[in-house]
Amino acid sequence: MTTAALARVFRFNTAAGRIVRRLRRRRARSLLTIVAYHRVGDGPDAFSHGGAAFHTLRQLDAHMEYLATHFRPVALRNALATIDRGHPLDRAVIVTFDDGLADSLRVAAPILRRHGIPMTIGVCTSVVGNRDLLWRHKLAWLEANGHGPSLRSALIDALRPTDDTTQPDESLAAFTRRCYRHAVIPRLLDEFLARAGTSAAELAARHRLYLEPEQIASADRDWIDFANHTHAHPVLSQLTEAQQAAEIATARDLLHEWTGRPPTALILPFGLKDAYTSATVRIAEQLGHRVVLDLRRRLNPAGRPPLDWSRFPAPNGSEEEFAQVVEAWPGGPADESVR
Repeated sequence: MTTAALARVFRFNTAAGRIVRRLRRRRARSLLTIVAYHRVGDGPDAFSHGGAAFHTLRQLDAHMEYLATHFRPVALRNALATIDRGHPLDRAVIVTFDDGLADSLRVAAPILRRHGIPMTIGVCTSVVGNRDLLWRHKLAWLEANGHGPSLRSALIDALRPTDDTTQPDESLAAFTRRCYRHAVIPRLLDEFLARAGTSAAELAARHRLYLEPEQIASADRDWIDFANHTHAHPVLSQLTEAQQAAEIATARDLLHEWTGRPPTALILPFGLKDAYTSATVRIAEQLGHRVVLDLRRRLNPAGRPPLDWSRFPAPNGSEEEFAQVVEAWPGGPADESVR
C-alpha cells in the first residue's frame, strides 16, 4: 500500500498518522514546498477585511516552528542554485510574503529569523513609499467601512460581466477579481473613497501599510530576497501582452534600483490558473526572471521547472490544518489533487 493510501486510512494527528508522516517525508525528500503569507499582526483591520489573508503573530510563530522542525528552510536563491548544481532539494521549504507590506519586515522578519528561516517578499512597487493603496486594499477598506452594497452595484454596472453576476456566496473581492478590468476598477474605487471623504493617498500616508524604498535598500541581502509582484497587482490575464510587460518590467526596474540587483522571481498576483496566461510566463522569462510562482496549491517535485513553481497559501485556521497543508496530506485542506 502506498503512503498516500495509508494517509487516507489513518487520521493525521494519531500515533499511526505520525508514523505515516515520517514515511511520506522519506519518500518525498525531493519535493520543494513553498508557503505564501500576506499580512501579519495583532489582529485584522480594515485593510484585511474578512481575515482570509491575515495571520496573527502566534499563528506565524507556530507555523515557523513546524517548518523549522520538519523541513529544511532555504532562501529562494539558494533553492535555485541547488537546482542549477543538479543537487536534490532535500525537504526544502521557502516562505514568501506578498504585496510588499511593512509588517513583513517589522513583524514577520524577527519571527522567521528567530527560527532560522529566510524569507522572500514580493513587492508591488506602485505603493512602495505609501503614496497610494493597492486596489484590493482600497476595496477592503471601503467594504469594512460600510460601502460594500453600493460598491457592488456600481461595479456590476461598470464592469457589465456577461456571466452570472448574482452568485450568492461570492465575496465582493472574488467578484472583482473575476471581473477585473484594469481601466475601470482603480478609478471607480478612488471615486468611492472620495465620496467617503478620504483618498488612497491620505489612507496610505496615515497607516503606512507598505515598505519604504529605504527599507528595501537596507534589508539584509543574506536573509531576505525581494521578488517582483508587479507594479500594481492587476489580474494579468485581463491585460494585453504589452500591458503585462509594462507591469512586470516597471516593477523589475524599480526593485533593481532599490536593491542593486534585478529580481530573480516573479510572484504572480492572485496566482490562480485564470489569473495569468502562458504569455505571462514567457514575458517574465524574457525580462530576466528565472522563477515564476503561482498560488495553485501544487506540489513541486524534482524536475518541475522553476518557471512553473507553485505555492500553498498558509491557512489561518488550526495548527493541525497548517501541518496538513505543508505535508500535502491526502484529503487535507490542500490535497495534492488540487490544481
